[in-house]
Amino acid sequence: MFLVRYLSLTGALALLLVLALSACGAAEADAPPELLVPITVQTCDNTAVATRGSIAHIIRISGIVRADSVPLDFGATAGRFSEFYVLLGDAVYEGQLLARLDFTQVEERITRQEERITIMRTRNTFNNQLRSLDLDIRSHINAIAMQSAADSNDTNARLDAEAEARAIQDARTELVFTIEQQALALRHEEEYLISLQQQYARSELFAPVAGTITYKADITAGSWVAPFSDILHILPEDAPVFIEYTGGTNVPRVPRIRANIGAAVYDLTRIEVSSEEVQRLGRAPVRYTIGGQVLYPMGTFAAIYVYSIWEEDVLRIPRNALFFDPDVGFYVYRVEDSQLTMVYVAIGRRTEAYAAIASGLEEGDVVYVRR
Repeated sequence: MFLVRYLSLTGALALLLVLALSACGAAEADAPPELLVPITVQTCDNTAVATRGSIAHIIRISGIVRADSVPLDFGATAGRFSEFYVLLGDAVYEGQLLARLDFTQVEERITRQEERITIMRTRNTFNNQLRSLDLDIRSHINAIAMQSAADSNDTNARLDAEAEARAIQDARTELVFTIEQQALALRHEEEYLISLQQQYARSELFAPVAGTITYKADITAGSWVAPFSDILHILPEDAPVFIEYTGGTNVPRVPRIRANIGAAVYDLTRIEVSSEEVQRLGRAPVRYTIGGQVLYPMGTFAAIYVYSIWEEDVLRIPRNALFFDPDVGFYVYRVEDSQLTMVYVAIGRRTEAYAAIASGLEEGDVVYVRR
């Protein structure tokens, strides 16, 4: 009985061992062999081709389409404002009256002076003609007396006639001198009138050129206008159009700058602003000339693109294909025969997207790009 139980236990253990060995063998038989995947397959999503093209680093700023308006003022003249004769946006012609100061007192003085000169001329003309006529009559009477004295051989009468002739001649000389004095006095009065008229003319503001009113000061009748205060701005018809940067930060001088205005794209060139313009504006504006005809009105928004880096036709690779080691410098991994080969490179300008390659690679080379 004992022997039977022993044989049964032994058989069970043997059966379990066979089953275990069979399971291990099956597992080893079913396991596939490890495959070697080519490097080009492993990195197919992490490679790039060295190509020729442009690299750029662009900063976007804002601007507006403008033209340089001409500021108008009353010069050194000061006074109370009277009225405008134009509205903002009006088209005006050269010589048109635009605004006026209230020079009513000067105008009244001009009227009084004109009347004074007229009276002086009338009075002088009347008096001079009267005196001249009187002298002519005296001369005629004296000529008759002179002839009578000669006919009668009256010495006393002849002497009286000669004395009268001399008195008449002196009177004519005095009349000539009086007329010259009157002319001098009139000239002084006329000069004073001209000074009043010139003063009054400075109270009127005329358009120096044909154009459009782009600025109108916020002043009303009776407001005090200081000397050289801007009253109006006029945009000449032939004024050159430019784009002015409207931000407050400094814009660097760069090799390329462009602008999008509506659907159009323009190349820009920076304008050098004169010291007189800076003094007039109180700041140094950043302005750009526009390459081409602008078909948009003044005040149109412009998106300005500043190319702080701009190189054309360079060999370039993605920037994240570039590696750096302080000991050896810059290098890349070039894919050669399904293997990665480290290659030292000399680089040029770099942007956030690309790095320019000066040497070490050729166009068409495939490089590894880390993600």
